[in-house]
Amino acid sequence: MIFTKARAVAATVVLAGGVTVLAPAAPALAYISPPLVLLGEAQSPAYLVAKGAAADVTVEYTCSADSMYIDLQLTERVGKKIASGWGYTSVGCNATTQRTVIRVNANPYGAAFAKGTAVADTYVWGCRFTGEQYFCGSDHVSQTISLK
Repeated sequence: MIFTKARAVAATVVLAGGVTVLAPAAPALAYISPPLVLLGEAQSPAYLVAKGAAADVTVEYTCSADSMYIDLQLTERVGKKIASGWGYTSVGCNATTQRTVIRVNANPYGAAFAKGTAVADTYVWGCRFTGEQYFCGSDHVSQTISLK
């Protein structure tokens, strides 16, 4: 049997397709470019605070930066109105998976959050100094989470 470049390309495409099919269904935020790793994902469910004036959202993260910043925007349709807000935090990194809770305050000029489904937009960025130079990166993911 003669192995040609065309067969090698076809086999690579088939294998790549198989890897894609096996990927997780939930989107995860990831910036991986050694020596810098920035991973973050909002966890469902988030919990309403003060009758919807805010929501506490757990974010699971892993990072190898000196520190990492996490911004979280939450948007939810409540009846005919839109509830939205921002929360952020800075976290320490130790290359292990950790969790933090970010409080997202509802915009005072909009609707309050309610039980249901919301869109969570998670943004991360950070830098790592290796002794010779800085490596910096950022990323964003949008996903749906439930509010309880």
